[in-house]
Amino acid sequence: MATVPQQLDAMLQLQENWDGYGADTIHASIVELAKEFLSFFARLEQSSGIALNVRVYPTRVGGVQIEWEERTAEWELELNPDGSLGLLHIDKESGAMREETFQPGRSAVAVGLLTRLGEMTGAASVVA
Repeated sequence: MATVPQQLDAMLQLQENWDGYGADTIHASIVELAKEFLSFFARLEQSSGIALNVRVYPTRVGGVQIEWEERTAEWELELNPDGSLGLLHIDKESGAMREETFQPGRSAVAVGLLTRLGEMTGAASVVA
């Protein structure tokens, strides 16, 4: 079975209309950004001792969706070619969902996202 980084690299081979419904090709810059997030998750796993079970999927608009979970929560992070980032947090116990979108053009987008991830996971020191 391919590793998550190998899966990301394989996404770059997808041709336009890869899903049969007009999907865009996956942007190389988005794959590189996804790899940066994988590094963040590796540090998070190391600092917390919790395996996050990270999975990646191509999106129809040429982006990448990263999903991960641990005992109490699930997350989805969508990296879009327009620079926007979507974050979904699901509390497994209550079923409560929290969704946020980080828009392009604001210098605090990535910092804000990583800070929020740190807060949600209890690993704020990882992003400090």
